[in-house]
Amino acid sequence: MPEGERTAVMQNMSRTLTALHELAHIVYLPPAKETERLGAEPVITIKEVGADIIYQPLVPSVIEKGGLSGTKEQWAIAMLVNALTGIRDQAEGDPYYHAAVYAVNELFDKKVVEFENRQLVIRDYDQYYRIQQKAAAELIAVYENPDMNEKRAAAWIKTNCVPSPRVKEVMRFLKKS
Repeated sequence: MPEGERTAVMQNMSRTLTALHELAHIVYLPPAKETERLGAEPVITIKEVGADIIYQPLVPSVIEKGGLSGTKEQWAIAMLVNALTGIRDQAEGDPYYHAAVYAVNELFDKKVVEFENRQLVIRDYDQYYRIQQKAAAELIAVYENPDMNEKRAAAWIKTNCVPSPRVKEVMRFLKKS
């Protein structure tokens, strides 16, 4: 694909990812009891994490049904670039930063995405989507856990939304470029 065409495709995908993110916010809207028990501060981050992850494992089936153009491989790349851009551009502690970190931590930790020779490589696209499906289910479980409260929600963020050592390595490269 020529450079200009590839750039146009990636820009279109980026805009579509923004729309999917915004649509994913409707999973649990306040004043739902699932959001209220999370506490005023943690719920902001958890809502952004959810908006970033909930739609991702659905992408291959939406493509199959003709709802998105492109391949699941192209969309995985676009979602990865989107998350890494968020990590690079947002301040640590920002809800969007935490959401982006959550979206990529396990991908790097399970070596589905690797950083080698100053390039990112997705080793297994099916596994990529399975990991995103698991991450989405875990996020929904945060909302649905009747024992979840503000303190536990804050602890969940500190456990799941901070960069792993592998992601920190990529972050160092991204901050330099």
